[in-house]
Amino acid sequence: MPSFPSLTRYIDQVDFDKYPIETYDPELTKSILESKGYVLNESSGYYEKDGEELAMTIVNFDDTIANSMNSVLVEQLQAVGINAVQDIQTIPNFVDNLVNTQLETFIFFASCGSRLDPWQSLDAYSTRHLGPPGEPLPSFYSNSMLWSGENAEKYSELVAEIATLPPGDPKIDELFVEAQDYWFEDLPTVPLVQNPIIWPFNETYWTNWPTVDNAYIQPDVSPSTFAVVIHNLEPAQK
Repeated sequence: MPSFPSLTRYIDQVDFDKYPIETYDPELTKSILESKGYVLNESSGYYEKDGEELAMTIVNFDDTIANSMNSVLVEQLQAVGINAVQDIQTIPNFVDNLVNTQLETFIFFASCGSRLDPWQSLDAYSTRHLGPPGEPLPSFYSNSMLWSGENAEKYSELVAEIATLPPGDPKIDELFVEAQDYWFEDLPTVPLVQNPIIWPFNETYWTNWPTVDNAYIQPDVSPSTFAVVIHNLEPAQK
């Protein structure tokens, strides 16, 4: 979930001492793998189990930031004995494979959307989006992680209850924290970065851009809602 000022109050309620997801500990990673029966092959440098090498292909759509993140992630996984490789796909191919549930491990902002309250980002993990195995997802924000199971069902029930409440309702806090316990226990995705993006605006020719003092819509040029900005711009010189 993005660290917008309206959402940080929810994020701050998560007990990150209980869920230390920001910890970087290669030796702990190796010990966990070995506790699950993996043995390091000294010749290849990769862990194996029952004669099968521990390997994964991490897919990302072709984008400068995503390409860089994936390459660093692959390097880190290789360093602990996991034979990870990067697969860069065009955006159309990536989206098609994602909604058709053809990707096992991928980098994607699959739960963005919330701005004022946490429901939209939370709902991206709801099991209500899942159909029969092999059936395409409604969209790439419709549980493209394919999270399922008992914890996912309990989580989804809480998120459905949040959907009935108005933004800012105090009960959302309680439901959010409870839902996060189920989410962190399964960890259907691994949070990697919060990536602030700066959109600079120039008032040489056009004014009335969205700002903190003129927040008629979010100042984001990428979504279709940027049309609202276009229709609200005014010539600098009349």
